[in-house]
Amino acid sequence: MKKRNVVTLCLAITVVLALGFTFPAQGKEAYKYINWNKPKPMTERLLADKYILPKGWQKATKGVKELAFFNSGGLKHDIATAINMELFEKKTGIRMKALPLGSAYTFPKFLSVVTSKDPSVHIGFIRAEIEYAHVAAAGWAHPIDELWPPEVQKLYSPGLVDCINWGGHYYGGVNVVQWYVLYYRPSWLKKAGVTKIPETWEEVYQASKKCREWAKGNLGKDYYGFTFGATKAGHIHIAMLSALTYSQGGRTLKEGKINLDTPEFRNSWNYLLRMINEDVADVACLGYSWNDYQKVFGMGKAAMMLGYSVYAVKFAEFPEVTKDWAAVPPPKWDAKQPDSNRVGYINYDEYVINNFADDKHKAAAMLFLDFLRSKEACMYELLVEGNDSFLPAVYEDPNIVDKVDWELAKKVAKKIKTAEPKKMGITMPEVRAASAKTARIEALPPGATYVSDILSEYLGKTIMKKMDPDKSLKEALSKIEKFTH
Repeated sequence: MKKRNVVTLCLAITVVLALGFTFPAQGKEAYKYINWNKPKPMTERLLADKYILPKGWQKATKGVKELAFFNSGGLKHDIATAINMELFEKKTGIRMKALPLGSAYTFPKFLSVVTSKDPSVHIGFIRAEIEYAHVAAAGWAHPIDELWPPEVQKLYSPGLVDCINWGGHYYGGVNVVQWYVLYYRPSWLKKAGVTKIPETWEEVYQASKKCREWAKGNLGKDYYGFTFGATKAGHIHIAMLSALTYSQGGRTLKEGKINLDTPEFRNSWNYLLRMINEDVADVACLGYSWNDYQKVFGMGKAAMMLGYSVYAVKFAEFPEVTKDWAAVPPPKWDAKQPDSNRVGYINYDEYVINNFADDKHKAAAMLFLDFLRSKEACMYELLVEGNDSFLPAVYEDPNIVDKVDWELAKKVAKKIKTAEPKKMGITMPEVRAASAKTARIEALPPGATYVSDILSEYLGKTIMKKMDPDKSLKEALSKIEKFTH
């Protein structure tokens, strides 16, 4: 071989080697090393009393020492999260670092992280119904479709699983979930001559009306048949009006856009107006927040309400109702509706994975989200902290109370300086399990909070200024149309 050819060959080899070292061949993403269906199928891993780690997790997360995530509030008020952090650390050796934020700052803070492409915070905390769509549509959250195959979706509330599907992909993992149920005062119903527990919204109205008449004559003018929250900050649209709409088989979205110009929504709008205009519910409901109206029921001022199932534990603080309350799953609209339309709202906060984190931290974050929706993690949310279970199967285990490590719960309580939890059973497990299976929520597009403000404003105008209900809703929908399009 000629000298020039040898030199050329050597140079070529040098360039190839240099390119090889400069631009290494890209392997598959770290999280793809996890086999979610080994050593057991995913459903079995999640339903086990003790969470089973999937095969390949060590390779996928090699080198990850810590996961940082935003949390709403301090851990002192979030004992289940603190317990689950400790359990996850014991299982994996990965430290969990909670970054506490006030509830008003969780979303803005996560936005500042993803818009600056900061990889140091791996998991964000958002509200499912009004913030999830922002994050998913913008590409700021890492898709976790691997965690949501059809067989796993069947384990959870269909309405909730639908909410975390955006554009055909899944992005959300559980943080807190709370179902709505229909509360009522048995003594009031009996004294008012109501012989049947309401199962439809028309029956709720009729029973509430009788209770208002009885209470007004026997207890005072400020005792009502029904109470609800209609203040701003999204509650009227997201909770009460949407629950009424769902009970008719309707939805508030169409192809991802706000769609309230429907017969079902009009019925819902007129229902709330009817409650107040016919003196069944107090006009003060126009100013009640989600917490205010539940306190009103607790203070013994109303016969019925659609409220959080977890609020029942607070009734011990209200002697007026401590021994005089009961609950059933949310009503359906009328007798023609199937029982699957006994639908209530879901209060659901979720975690999403920062799409700008590195692959190994994404893998660790996916592992954490998988653990949080497991039976082991969910039972601490339900029994120690008092939230609802993301996994309905937890309610159906008759021995679930004894499967909680109460000594661990006490240890963590001491560590985060909160009250020591007491071993106790599940309040109304059948009602909560039934509500979980039919509950629904929709991931609303950007601007949904302003839509709720408009609805709240016009509901108040209709009542206080005695506007025509149809004309009032038409104006509100016109304003919403201009804003959303």
